Amino acid sequence: MDFIKGITNEFKKNKRTGLFTLVIVSIIIIIPFQGGLGLLAASIDESNIFITALSLYFRLFFPVFLGLFISISLHNEKKYEAILVYYYNAVPVTKVYRNKLCAQQIQGVMFYALCVIIAMLFILLEGGSPLTYIRENLYGVLYTIIGITLLINIQFLISIILNNQILSLLIALLGSIGNFFVASTSLWIYYPWSYPFRMLYHTSIHTEQIAMIVLMLLLSFWSLLFSRKRFERIMLAQ
Repeated sequence: MDFIKGITNEFKKNKRTGLFTLVIVSIIIIIPFQGGLGLLAASIDESNIFITALSLYFRLFFPVFLGLFISISLHNEKKYEAILVYYYNAVPVTKVYRNKLCAQQIQGVMFYALCVIIAMLFILLEGGSPLTYIRENLYGVLYTIIGITLLINIQFLISIILNNQILSLLIALLGSIGNFFVASTSLWIYYPWSYPFRMLYHTSIHTEQIAMIVLMLLLSFWSLLFSRKRFERIMLAQ
């Protein structure tokens, strides 16, 4: 119950920043716009309309927003000295760390689910079956969730290591912009900001590439375990 309560509190904090609303609005504007352009194109099948609807958002906006949420969440925790409330009430700071990380991961998957739901509407408009499409592309959904989780872990580590909101935001922004140069090359596998976009083309991803991403995910969790003490020092040094 403490875990669920902690996650719920983190969600409430995120909603108060206004960024939560911005992300929702951007999803319901950009994805339908891209999908609408796809419908105007001649002879486009349900697979391509799904990718068309999501490609721009996953290539540019989604990675930026993931980084923004993490950076702002950590910054506000320190700025408003909220962490001290937990500390003086004998709540381990590492528990706050866990709640923040898990909340960001769950939230990222929730935003992804919303994007997919909206994109599936265009499959319906093309006369296809969204459930059939998802069932046939279930590996793509799984790969995307893995990629999103890894990207969140990396952004979380960057924010803790740098302890600088501006630099963290700048890295998230540059990471997304770099997608236009890296995502379509063979170097994408070394560039986590490209994962949400590249997973749209999961049928072109090789088994060894997926194995490498999973290994990187495990290493990121291992690194996060060692970053807990730094998180505690940063938050209590106020």
